[in-house]
Amino acid sequence: MNEKLKTIKKEKGIKLEQKGSIAWMLLNPETVGSKNMDLGILQLESNNKTKPNIHPSSEEMFYILKGHGRIVVENKSADIEPGLAIYIPQNVEHTFENTGTEPMVFLLMHAPPETKEEVKRSPWKQAKS
Repeated sequence: MNEKLKTIKKEKGIKLEQKGSIAWMLLNPETVGSKNMDLGILQLESNNKTKPNIHPSSEEMFYILKGHGRIVVENKSADIEPGLAIYIPQNVEHTFENTGTEPMVFLLMHAPPETKEEVKRSPWKQAKS
């Protein structure tokens, strides 16, 4: 493969889990050597919510692909649905809740990428292969 073009399938990404949700970090420093951003997919099962999370050194963006729910940012909530893009500044606590009957699926991006130390301190744990 051309070194200027890097691709990765979901199952080759870094799989992170917490109760009721899975994230696959696809494009990041570890998988493709990116320096300024990372990209992943998050799936949140129905009737579940993520644990509060914060990114001390990264901005975060989401794009909702499937499902309906709610985002809570510093105790203020908003309904979310497919086609909605979300921006969260660095160092801002946030959670997601799936209020629908199907899994919620969304893209996520950090800029700059989260460090391994930040991931270790987060509620996300690397899944066993």
